[in-house]
Amino acid sequence: MKVLTLGYIRYAYPHGIHTLADFAAFINNSERAFIPLQQFGERNCVFPFLVEEDKKTVYVNFKTVPTIYEEEVTVLSREEYDRRLEKVVLEKCVECVNYKEDSEDNMRGHRDKLCLDGTCYEFEKIAQAE
Repeated sequence: MKVLTLGYIRYAYPHGIHTLADFAAFINNSERAFIPLQQFGERNCVFPFLVEEDKKTVYVNFKTVPTIYEEEVTVLSREEYDRRLEKVVLEKCVECVNYKEDSEDNMRGHRDKLCLDGTCYEFEKIAQAE
């Protein structure tokens, strides 16, 4: 799905608006300075995968926003995101020198580093003994 991006912060399109051009027209025709939007939290996920339950309503002052663009993302439920993340952890992270199993919540240390596509900025493969 497409989302609005202001700086590095991502937002769902308002109800009934589906394109960047329609959103720009909506903003240009609005007399309100602050527009309510649903902002995606990204502390417990890695772009381009976002979590539906991590959205919150914020009010954005579009008189101060220099640029708006859209990006393609995949929005999942927290349950689906964690299910996919667990699979990627088992496939990739066990081969990493930074891997530490946490029996309380093994996903906690991975949610902000490991992307569901398998990329991780902290991944360092364990050296194989020869």
